[in-house]
Amino acid sequence: MDNATGSAGHSRGGGNPVARGRRPPQAGSGAPQVSTWENPNVGISHGSSGGAIHPQPVCKVVARANCYRVLKKPKWSIHQYRVDFSPNVDMVVRRAYLAHHKELFGRYIFDGTVLFCTVYLDDKMVNGVLELLTKNREGEIIQIKLKHVGVVDITDAQLVQILNLMLRRSMEGLKLQLVGRNFFDPLEKVNVTDFQMKIWPGYQTFIRQHEQDILLCAEITQKVMRTDTLYQIMTETAKKSFAQRVIGTVVLTDYNNKTYRVDDVNFDINPLSTFSTKDGGVSYIKYYKQRYNITIRDQQQPMLVSRPTERNLRGGQEDFIMLVPELCRATELTDSMRSNFRLMKAMGEHTRLNPQRRLERLRNFNQRRIICDQNADWTREFRSNAMFAHVDMKRWYVIVPRHSLRQVQKFVKLCIRAAQSMKMRISDPVYEKMGDDRNASYSKAIDNATSRDPQILMLVMVTNNEEKYFCIKQKCCFDRQVPSQVVKLRTIAPRGDKTSGLMSIATKVVIQMNAKLMCAPWMIDMPLKGLITVGFDVCHSAKDRNMSYGALVATMDLTASTRYYSTVTQHMKGQELSNEITMNLTCALKAYRSEHGTLPKSILFFRDSVGDGQLYQVFNTEINCLKKKLDEMYISAGISSGCSMAFIIVSKRINTRYIVNKQNPVPRTVVDYLITLPECYEFFLVSQSVRQGTVSPTSYNVLHDNMGLPADKMQILTYKLTTLYYNWSGTLRVPAVCQYAHKLAFLVAESIHRAPNNALENKLHFL
Repeated sequence: MDNATGSAGHSRGGGNPVARGRRPPQAGSGAPQVSTWENPNVGISHGSSGGAIHPQPVCKVVARANCYRVLKKPKWSIHQYRVDFSPNVDMVVRRAYLAHHKELFGRYIFDGTVLFCTVYLDDKMVNGVLELLTKNREGEIIQIKLKHVGVVDITDAQLVQILNLMLRRSMEGLKLQLVGRNFFDPLEKVNVTDFQMKIWPGYQTFIRQHEQDILLCAEITQKVMRTDTLYQIMTETAKKSFAQRVIGTVVLTDYNNKTYRVDDVNFDINPLSTFSTKDGGVSYIKYYKQRYNITIRDQQQPMLVSRPTERNLRGGQEDFIMLVPELCRATELTDSMRSNFRLMKAMGEHTRLNPQRRLERLRNFNQRRIICDQNADWTREFRSNAMFAHVDMKRWYVIVPRHSLRQVQKFVKLCIRAAQSMKMRISDPVYEKMGDDRNASYSKAIDNATSRDPQILMLVMVTNNEEKYFCIKQKCCFDRQVPSQVVKLRTIAPRGDKTSGLMSIATKVVIQMNAKLMCAPWMIDMPLKGLITVGFDVCHSAKDRNMSYGALVATMDLTASTRYYSTVTQHMKGQELSNEITMNLTCALKAYRSEHGTLPKSILFFRDSVGDGQLYQVFNTEINCLKKKLDEMYISAGISSGCSMAFIIVSKRINTRYIVNKQNPVPRTVVDYLITLPECYEFFLVSQSVRQGTVSPTSYNVLHDNMGLPADKMQILTYKLTTLYYNWSGTLRVPAVCQYAHKLAFLVAESIHRAPNNALENKLHFL
């Protein structure tokens, strides 16, 4: 395969209104999903400025992407056959019966109904049908009929699906091991000494039809494998504590290399308990001995419960899956592990690959030889410059356990100093002292403080306790409608010689509190007036797995206002979201009209949390529903010209990477050619700066656009919007409104489980 090299910022086309989208996938037989739909209103649009988005003169660079051309073999064709069984038999058994005749087909792919192979069986067919006979275990005759459907055309989207199936089979032949959805190399594992960890190098691969060629995208990944089992964790903790620690975690079972989510712990059964099979009842001890030759040592250990996944249910697996702790290895890092600097540093040496090492790994993967072997940040500038907009904090309260008062007072003085350097005045706070740090004490202290109408509360947590944090946020966001700033004592009052960065921490805390009080610490130069930018994201509830929360956050014209609007709605998992999104956007437009006296001229909508398989639904339902509602609103407001809108899908979880001169591309680098998809108005943007590893670009798929902006102007605007996240004085991977929407959805899904009070809808209280 040839490596794909493209010009970042290559120009082709102008700024005509378009309405385009990535094709949603066809249902397949476990194959990666491929495109099957193309918007009829396609108009290819690439940037005309090219390269990095910056006021300085634009320069084009040669970027090397992690994509390889799939070379086409001449006179090579794939034949498709329809396969029927009489009598009808189970899907798994079908594969076994067909394998009895594999010498007829050579290498083939069979999904239970359709067979693909390179052999044309015309000479063996009678009236276009090939009949084969085989016997089952009972000696009964099974008839197999194959009918030639046709030859898969090289331009057919189905070819890409077949190539992906062939790729996965080939990777199995390379002695790579499938864990979850990706392939890893256990033979090249790296032992992280002293920490009971192993790192398996692996690969995420996917073949798609791009603008000029069929390309294979290969991304380097790693799997951190803990060597300790859940049984070891159980012996170190009490029964209740064990359940709390393991529920929700993902475990790996070595005997079948599969991963499972632990949904419960059943202390009423153990490996001596029995379960039903087609041959009768059998104990778990006997089953594992007969099936895997594994001897379970502790016969009294409880069993872990894993609910069947949607894929299990489709395959007919409806019963809960019972797992033995002794045979399950944890795959996730605990909070204590993540806070262990030595461990994370040791892991980072193997997981954070710089561009040159990543290129070497990809080249070696292409030959199957594996060797395991300008920053966008303006934090310092705040030390001596005023914020764009700020408010004087005259009425604010600090809620703190009495025994930590002195340490917190020192940090508050640093905050006041930091604010002075940014030309912001902060008065001394009122300290609401608690006798202890129980949840009830925080609730009472919040009630006492809010009765005196504070601008904002600062709450100090002594320990890293999620339940306590949730209690605080529920009280502040719903019951008392007050912005809150939660800080950890160990962050603001570290022990020993770790106090050198406290001024930086104080600066960031002041910036956050200022933003929560509806003032923008910094701003971009926005040339478009009357524009509302919108971000939408979805998070699943931690309390109820069938419930999700969609959050929308919108600006109120960045040329005239620093305010934001936010709202959250609840919906069931899998529910179509067009009504919720339309309702939320309508509320945002009403807030805009309330502030400016008119509706916005344009809407720039960034939609996150959309998979490839949902694109067709988003295009046909969400966008159409939005356009219909916008027409109604603007006509009723007497605005006959209506409103222009761009609707963009934001995707962070992509495998595409590009490298410039063996280094990460600088923030602002755009690629909108060659490795983009031909049926999409799409571009990749690296907006963030990384100091370790290889930077990951973000994909932007413009499903609808009648704003009339040229592609390069849309790219510039998108990049600018990544700078407006006030929890980080630098650029993000996504526009700030998307990150705000994620933060709000996550807060509601994890903590308060209901929409915040409407009194907070104009404040970034969720920062």
